[in-house]
Amino acid sequence: MNQRPTDEQLGDLLKTPHFGKNNELPASDPIAPTPMVLSLDQVKPYDRNPRRERNPRYDEIKDSIQAQGGLNNPLTVTRRSGEKRYMVESGGNTRLQILNELYEETAREIFNQIHVLFRPWKSETHVLTAHLIENDKRGDMLLIDKALGIRELRELYEAEDGGESYSIRNLYDRLKKEGYATNKDLLTKMNYAIDVLLPVIPEALRAGIGRPQIARIRKIEKAFQTYWAEISEQGTALFDELFQDCLAENNRPEWDADALRQTLEERISELLDLPVRAMRLDIDALLSGREIEITPPPEEMPWPQPETLIQTANTKSDDPAIETTPESLTVSPPTEPVATTLETTSTETPSQLASPTTETFDDLDDGESGEISGFGIADLRQSAYETAYQLATHYQLEQCVTPSSDWGLGFLIDLPEHPLIDENTSKQDAKQRWHQMVRQWVWWLLYICSEETARPERIPNLPDSMNIRRLCLEGNQQELMRRIGQPAWVSLSYQLFADPLIPDEHFHHLVTLIRYCRTLRQQIDNDNDDPLWLERNDYAQS
Repeated sequence: MNQRPTDEQLGDLLKTPHFGKNNELPASDPIAPTPMVLSLDQVKPYDRNPRRERNPRYDEIKDSIQAQGGLNNPLTVTRRSGEKRYMVESGGNTRLQILNELYEETAREIFNQIHVLFRPWKSETHVLTAHLIENDKRGDMLLIDKALGIRELRELYEAEDGGESYSIRNLYDRLKKEGYATNKDLLTKMNYAIDVLLPVIPEALRAGIGRPQIARIRKIEKAFQTYWAEISEQGTALFDELFQDCLAENNRPEWDADALRQTLEERISELLDLPVRAMRLDIDALLSGREIEITPPPEEMPWPQPETLIQTANTKSDDPAIETTPESLTVSPPTEPVATTLETTSTETPSQLASPTTETFDDLDDGESGEISGFGIADLRQSAYETAYQLATHYQLEQCVTPSSDWGLGFLIDLPEHPLIDENTSKQDAKQRWHQMVRQWVWWLLYICSEETARPERIPNLPDSMNIRRLCLEGNQQELMRRIGQPAWVSLSYQLFADPLIPDEHFHHLVTLIRYCRTLRQQIDNDNDDPLWLERNDYAQS
């Protein structure tokens, strides 16, 4: 008669992979969760693991496992019916890979014999859902990997249900039933990432594009789709192809949504022979949720030749109240705005037409100032940079604007690649010269607002890549002036501030930028020093 095993013997039996001799497989696995001790060659990683990229904390996890001599918590494993090897059931593929590496490197059995918790096999969908939930808890999984995992899970659901197609709503309900919390908006963005973005910007997605960036891309696409439908008769298929090409052109790890927008503007402008500046105003409106209405552009008035302007300026007027001044010899502005917002004709009176603009600036003073005052320094710096960049884009100066999140007022202004004012203006008409003059004013105002060279000690701490730093340190005043020129400051008011041909939106950006800079200064209570400029100095000296 066999003697009943002792408690100690029962404990040893529970720690063995299976009851039986010579590692023979039993007729079936345990029907309840069961602790086991397995060797590494008995466990394989999950072959549907949704994580495609290496865990960003891989080295940190490996150091921790090596230091503590194994795992703190047992792996959870399961086994498909009919298979010999166990499989990671709900997260743990990274830890299993690390254990294999450590055992190969050290040959220590402590890394080879691992404690696991066996769970009976349920279904493919259950295991994949468990892995997605586990990765969600850690929060370090790429959105595109999560999207591909959910896409595979949806296909498994559909196969289980006899090929029935799952809508977003069906998928959301099924995931919720399985214990995986998500939302329909995120599921929609994941589909967009897989179907539209993954074929053309895989590098950007693999570099970590997340939900906000995908939402921004979709918003840009919708705005340009609407604009295309209004302005073009070539159908949506051509736009879809154009959009895919522009995405592919900007496929790089350092994703930049503004670069995508600029590429779209340039391509559509070239394709439809449209002015980029006018298009930008309409796209800005669409991105802000406002409607636009396209009307045929007015006939272009002939621009007066320079000789005519000079002759007119030197002609004596019969009206004694009008006198010729030196300013009369400056370039006159054209008879239409730099970038005209496309609007329908209206029968409203001038006072009625002016009221929306007045309300806009009243709203800015009453509402936005209170909102800005609640910002912290980091938020103000970021907002100042974004506003400066937005203003610069209207005048093709965006390449001059550099973010500075930890130093100064949030942005820095570099020299333009080419001179703001062409050296030979004799071949330019009045319109071209006026545009150059306005562009020069905008550069100088951005530069002044940045305060980057307001004190000599700041210049060496500018980024090495900035040309303005190099030329200032070299004392090359001649090249500096060749690039940027010296505007006539006495003309600032009537040439820029009071010029009705400057779009209100551009003036709004300038006023907002000044407000951000003022608020930044008001938050600093230090009369003897300037803490806004200290952080980079301290870093440079350390």
